[in-house]
Amino acid sequence: MAAPLELTLGQLSALANRKAAEIERLSFRPPLEVSKLLIVGATRQNFNQGRDPEGVPWLPLKRPRRRSKGGDLPLRDTGKLRASVTGGARTVERITDTELIFGTNLEYAGFHQFGTRFIPKREFLGFNAPLINDIDRAFTEYVEKQLGF
Repeated sequence: MAAPLELTLGQLSALANRKAAEIERLSFRPPLEVSKLLIVGATRQNFNQGRDPEGVPWLPLKRPRRRSKGGDLPLRDTGKLRASVTGGARTVERITDTELIFGTNLEYAGFHQFGTRFIPKREFLGFNAPLINDIDRAFTEYVEKQLGF
């Protein structure tokens, strides 16, 4: 039978401090890259399904547009907005060791994301519980691997 493991509070505190110092030195770029891919995938789903990140369908258009490639589907008439947040030319992206900035620089994107007096809110970019869980898992697995757990 193996002897029980004995650990004093002082030893536990020292171990926690060493691990905290290791975490501070980590580059979080790898899980941030994974997070970006997860956000892009979730945003594509939002556009494909015509809904916000929580699954609420976007309000329909008041009047259909005539030469629209997206028909009567909100936010999809030209495809520019979707492309701008899923890797197109207008995507805003910056990843460092500790930060992910992601979005679009299309002038009208905020009008749709947040709504205006004349344009109803049709949120296309955001976080829901499953996406947050997936991102949390990516960070947890990365830290555990880096710290040897």
